[in-house]
Amino acid sequence: MDILDQILNLSNAVFCFVVVILVFIQHKVISIYFKKITSSRVYKEILLPLGPIGTGGIMAALMKNYTWPTDFQTFWPRVCFGMTLGLLSAHLYKIVNGYIKKKEESIGIVDSGKDLLTK
Repeated sequence: MDILDQILNLSNAVFCFVVVILVFIQHKVISIYFKKITSSRVYKEILLPLGPIGTGGIMAALMKNYTWPTDFQTFWPRVCFGMTLGLLSAHLYKIVNGYIKKKEESIGIVDSGKDLLTK
């Protein structure tokens, strides 16, 4: 099995999905309990975009027995790969959220400017 087959597999897609779910939960908890933080520029421009990357890295550091590709079995390569999957999950979230917004605007369900997945 070559490296591309190991990287583009179902377990990595599940990892990305779990990162999206965890970041969604983190965002909800912070927006409910720490409302002042969510309005700050640092949170919006730095912490929020780095959330999936950090979550992916932390998950990769803690999950030693996960089905990692053979080149990413040791600690630092595994963490970097987890951060990369976290970055990928953030971009996939933006694409899916944009698609949902566009569809709902086209049929007149919601107005633009609202984040459908984080209401």
